[in-house]
Amino acid sequence: MRRSNLLLWTAAVLTACVDAQGFDGDVFNDVTSSSTTSTTAPLTDTTAAVESSSETTAVADADSSSSSSSSAGAQESSTGELTTCGNGTVDPGEVCFVEQELLLAAGSGAWDVAVADYDLDGHLDIATLEADANTVSIRLGDGARGFSEPESFAATSQGFRLRAGDLDGDGDFDLVAIGTAVTVLNNHAGVLEAVTDTGFGLFPDQLNDAVLGELDVTAGLDLVHTTTLSMYTQGGAADGNNWDFGNGVPIFSVDTEDASGLAVAPWAFDDDEIADVLYLNRTSEYAQVMTSNGTGGLQVFADAWVCPTGTGAYNATIGDLDGDDNQDLVVSCSTDQFAVVPGLGDGTFAEKELYDVPQGALRPIITDVDADGDPDVVITAAGAGQLQVFTNDGSGTLDLAIALSLGALVRPVDHGDLDEDGAVDLVTAFTDARGDFTAVFWSDP
Repeated sequence: MRRSNLLLWTAAVLTACVDAQGFDGDVFNDVTSSSTTSTTAPLTDTTAAVESSSETTAVADADSSSSSSSSAGAQESSTGELTTCGNGTVDPGEVCFVEQELLLAAGSGAWDVAVADYDLDGHLDIATLEADANTVSIRLGDGARGFSEPESFAATSQGFRLRAGDLDGDGDFDLVAIGTAVTVLNNHAGVLEAVTDTGFGLFPDQLNDAVLGELDVTAGLDLVHTTTLSMYTQGGAADGNNWDFGNGVPIFSVDTEDASGLAVAPWAFDDDEIADVLYLNRTSEYAQVMTSNGTGGLQVFADAWVCPTGTGAYNATIGDLDGDDNQDLVVSCSTDQFAVVPGLGDGTFAEKELYDVPQGALRPIITDVDADGDPDVVITAAGAGQLQVFTNDGSGTLDLAIALSLGALVRPVDHGDLDEDGAVDLVTAFTDARGDFTAVFWSDP
């Protein structure tokens, strides 16, 4: 299977999404955040927290059988070697999440996050979508664990998806906030500007998921989104300065029922150098691989059995976990589990492997957490208030290395080396009795 030279846009697309068991669109029906006792130290002085914008606390290892410790000192890594967290050296196989930092959200309803360099200064920044406040807030990072005060932009009402990518082809990261409508934050040389009139108007039925990808041969990322009843592709057009969705008129649509998550493949399943899409259904254990025809249209290419019989599939990500140069699926299921489904290189898939996740598995992400060269999986256990880090032995077999607990309702997760020490840090949004926060789990190699 060839990686497409035409799909370099994937390196510039950062996504995070959430839709899991217990969620109905952007509403969590069984809100287990009533157990708001957090494993982090409480914000005893709210005023001070607002003024300082952050709180740093120790992170406890929630898995006593873990092969890695969250405290500094010698440990046995996932590769069997002795490593030392906190010595400043990124050792293959070490998982060193030692501290968490809580950034008080600028508005209520912190729901989604996207990490990218928005101001073009070479340091990663954090964007947070605040659903209740109808805002997107940007905190600029300095590469040394410092952040600016948040700058907020008006965004779509009831937003619950935040997507980052170079929409207009000018080399910087733009943002799309998606809810009952669509807001584009167009980035001009490091300065974001909200564009709320994208031609969509209000969606007639509930949005469930949305992803960005280059699905046609025109310039500009396209938007694929599902609602309760339909799946659409909106063709993006870019001129290096602006970007639009063709006045909201879809270039492809199909009727669906109980549609849930989407994922764009890093390279094509059918080897035609045009990105393809994985479509999930909350009432079906099967996922559909949908290939693009080059003009934004999609057709079913193959089915994949991704979740236990009689259950549903919610969210997914795609990557090569076992090193065979074929695309594998990582899918969250309605059974408090996620599945790893190895790809065979021809659009078909081998038998899935299931992993347990407590109280609501959200959308997984794939990143090399332990710096051993193999992609690992991080997934949110929403109701349990945890980020669960599963390390990869190189064959695609995963092991729970550490559970990072916030003790509250946790939403999506994103990642990046925010402090530029060579190790991956994790970012998520969460809500508890104290308010809404963006949490950063710092890795301390």
